[in-house]
Formats: sequence, structure tokens, C-alpha cells
Amino acid sequence: MALVTSTLTNGILRVVLCNARKRNPLSSEALNQLECAFRTASDKSCRAVVITAEGPVFSAGHDLRELKSLDPQKQYELFARCGSLMNSLRHLEVPVLAAVEGLAAAAGCQLVAACDMAVAGPEARFSLPGASVGLFCSAPSVPVVRCVGQKAAAFMLYTGTNIDAIQALRFGLISHRAESNEALGALVEDIVQDIARKPKDVISLGKRFLQREAKVQEVRSYEDAARVMADNLQLKNGKEGLESFVEKRHPHWQ
Repeated sequence: MALVTSTLTNGILRVVLCNARKRNPLSSEALNQLECAFRTASDKSCRAVVITAEGPVFSAGHDLRELKSLDPQKQYELFARCGSLMNSLRHLEVPVLAAVEGLAAAAGCQLVAACDMAVAGPEARFSLPGASVGLFCSAPSVPVVRCVGQKAAAFMLYTGTNIDAIQALRFGLISHRAESNEALGALVEDIVQDIARKPKDVISLGKRFLQREAKVQEVRSYEDAARVMADNLQLKNGKEGLESFVEKRHPHWQ
């Protein structure tokens, strides 16, 4: 089943999350398909990558049902793979743009923050709600803190509150907010065409420079975050959070 589609046309690689029925979760198979899609960015003709999603949810983050079914080592490996994928966006030679129309939560918000740029429509929402189900969004916090700073990230992480596109723009999580989804599409095209008109080698050199300072620290942070999240799921409240989510009931925290 295709959870992700990708097409390279006129120099623009368009990657689409297309499991709308399940809210576009970043399951292990979705990560596989994203990895395959992003490899196409190495094509000589590629000048930019655009990530979008089908349906009202950009991505709800990890598949919690899948996480519950895994043993602790496999949980850690899944978190580590996700972090590696997010970090790989920094190493693509071309800019990566996320265009968000709906909710980007947890690892979905992480994906947005990991991109070079992000734009959003009026209905876009962003959140780091993991603590509500007993799993603190440690890994998503890595790129989010880099985008919005410590105080804004702490607000998102500790409260789990949805922020709208206006607040996301103020925080620095996105660079532009469109007044409508139609305007969002036009904005995306303007941005990628502006990029495509520039010399690719110059843009690639500039991207490497922009990412160089944060690279070492971010790799270490993702490695640490994968272990913290795996350990989190071994806490009584971590297990209770996943169980209550799967059983569709309120958690009983201890």
C-alpha cells in the first residue's frame, strides 16, 4: 500500500503523505517510503523538495498502535530511524519545503520543523501533545527548539496546546501563512520557482553552510532523544498512556 507518493517534475520533487484515513502516521513503513522518496532528491535535475499531505491532517506523528506492539529495543530502533530520517533532510543538497494545511502533531510537527522552510494555510495547527498520552515529545523537540527557541518549545511541550498558523509564524515554526489553501498552493509554487531559478551549486553550498553549525549537536540530540523516548515507554505511565490510547479510554495516571 502506498503511504507516500513522490514525483519529480520540472525540477521539483513533490512528496505526498497519502494515508489520510489513518491521519498520515509516521509508521515504520511510512518511514521506509519517505526514505525512498527523498533519495530521488539526489537526481541532478532536482532543485527543491515539497512535502504535502492528503486529508485534514498533515501527520499525527508516530503510529501509537504500532509502538505498543513493539518490544523496547524495536521501539528504540523506530525512534532512532525517525530521527535519522529527519536529520537526513538537513543533508539533502536542495532546500526542503513543508506545506501544511491541517494538523501537524508530535513527529508530524517534527517533520515540519526539520524542513528548511515551512508554510501553512489558515486551518493549519501544530502541537507536541505526547505528554497527554504519557510519551513526552523528546525527539520532536530537537528541531522544534531550534526553530522556536526554548521558551516557546517548552510551552508547546508541557501544555500540548495546538497553536494555529498565526502563532506558528510568530514562534518561527513557519515562514509564511497563506490566507487560503488556494493561496497556499500559489505561495508554494512562487517559492520553489524562485529557488529553481538560482544556480543549484550556489544554493547547495549555502545550505551546507546554514546547516553546518547545528549538525553535530543535532545528531547527538536525536540519538539521546531516541533512548529517552524508548525509556519513557517503559515507565508505568508510559505504558498506561499507550494502552489507554489503543483502548480508547481516559488514562489512569499513577
